[in-house]
Amino acid sequence: MEAHGASFAEVLKEAQALGYAEADPTLDVGGGRYRPQLALLSSLAFGNAPDLSSMTVEGIQHITPADIHFASEFGFRIKLLGVARRTPSGIEQKVHPAMVRARSPLANVDGAANGNMVDAGQAGPFFFSGRGAGEAPTASAVVADLVENRARIPNPCVRTPGPGTGGAQVSAGRCGSVALVSALRSAGSAGRAGGNRRASVGSSVFPSKA
Repeated sequence: MEAHGASFAEVLKEAQALGYAEADPTLDVGGGRYRPQLALLSSLAFGNAPDLSSMTVEGIQHITPADIHFASEFGFRIKLLGVARRTPSGIEQKVHPAMVRARSPLANVDGAANGNMVDAGQAGPFFFSGRGAGEAPTASAVVADLVENRARIPNPCVRTPGPGTGGAQVSAGRCGSVALVSALRSAGSAGRAGGNRRASVGSSVFPSKA
């Protein structure tokens, strides 16, 4: 929309073709998909329990090329943000489109990338960015979760002998490697399905042509 003045419907269709938006884009464009991600980030940042009930959510379905042009005239770009901040009344969480200064790193997050900006007080702001949608990032995230969860489960291929027998021993068989191969194959299928996994404070929703 920003680069070529295309309509919202045209850009959405392209995003779906590239696997950046689901066939049913309601959660993507309505902002609902980013509620749990923001809740988790807020929990990590402030130590509070994840809370979806008090979160305000507004999507981008009503953004027009005229809105984007107006923002550009004043040196801003429109981005869908998830913002969590501590206030005197508690933790405030919002998902909404906002005008971001064009020179900000967050304003230059495009395509399938996500961006996180953290205000660390006296240490200053920190910015993190990386791919957050598409086949490969989805598969990578699924495999990372599988490996982390597997590390928390006792390995059935390893038995621990009694005291004085020399420590743990690996039992016969290939159950560990077979399980990992199976997990990798499942993750590859999930990636090809085009599932979107995003956990970002500020994110670009559509391709760079948007």
